[in-house]
Amino acid sequence: MSELVQRELGGRADRTITDHDRGVAVYLRKVAPRQWRFVVRTAYLDSTGALQIGQTVSTGERTTGRRADSLALELAAESAPAAQAILTAKFAEGAERAAYWRRQEEARLEEDKARGPVVQERLCRRLGSVDPDRKAGEWRPGGVIETAPYRPGAGKPISVAELSTYRVVAADQVDPDVFATCTEHRTLYGTYSQGHARELARRDRWCPDCSVSARNSSVAGRN
Repeated sequence: MSELVQRELGGRADRTITDHDRGVAVYLRKVAPRQWRFVVRTAYLDSTGALQIGQTVSTGERTTGRRADSLALELAAESAPAAQAILTAKFAEGAERAAYWRRQEEARLEEDKARGPVVQERLCRRLGSVDPDRKAGEWRPGGVIETAPYRPGAGKPISVAELSTYRVVAADQVDPDVFATCTEHRTLYGTYSQGHARELARRDRWCPDCSVSARNSSVAGRN
């Protein structure tokens, strides 16, 4: 129980009931014989399945000879419409925010894809002027290639010949030293750090061939 709920109750709750169907948590504290102080808050499961207690729906006192559980269910039923309105607005706002960031990410990806051919041409020029057997960079954990290693010798070398079999399809800068890889389709995404490259390597939306495969699988599933 949060400190805020305790302040609203004037102390620790004597009884707490969570009504998942109505989306509320009811806190009761007995302040005198037959006298209960109550706080009703929204309650919902987040994306991980963990219970989250949200904002206060109602507070007050109730005089009754009924048992605490019965009173809590009565308060839950009374508060349900207001709680549902709050939760509906909250989830709609969350969905809108997620859609906004998704659009932002898609716009950045399109910009990075437009930069891909420029980076590919620069990389080809650089690799084409050296011995194919020469070391071009090193592998890093998570399917990442670093062409200007900060710690040389820390990873498995990749030769000029092997790196030349990869194609840059996107980049967030024109001269990246770090690349996320799709080893299945031999594609690269140039970026600024190993951490970001590892994050990109876990996704498949940036690789054109992965995206095609995903769309084909989706169509096949519907058929």
